Amino acid sequence: MNKGVSIGIAIIVVVAAIGLASPLFYDVEIDEPLPIALNNIEEGLNFEKFASMDDKTRQEIVVNMPDKVKDMVMEKAATIEAVVSEDMNDMMDSSETSVEIIKSGSFDGLAGHYAEGLAKIIQVGD
Repeated sequence: MNKGVSIGIAIIVVVAAIGLASPLFYDVEIDEPLPIALNNIEEGLNFEKFASMDDKTRQEIVVNMPDKVKDMVMEKAATIEAVVSEDMNDMMDSSETSVEIIKSGSFDGLAGHYAEGLAKIIQVGD
């Protein structure tokens, strides 16, 4: 009986060791379409690099970008949560002191797209 228990424990140890070591033997290849498509447009280009480019550089790339890649970029961008806040003092010239809110209203996203906020139409000076 002890011999059977010892063999059982030995088998469990071997299986556990193989299970723990097996990831070392896998060759993992990333096959996501967006990173591959962006890298094909420009070597080393990824979404983060593309998003952080200045508008002029990004526009130069987008002009020749296939529509399928544009769609993938937009889908990826839609998953990123962004908070937008603008300080009115940054928008005003020192000679313009009057700020009038013409219209305002809140909004929420539609059709599964997350968005919420307050929109204002303002008039600064004239």
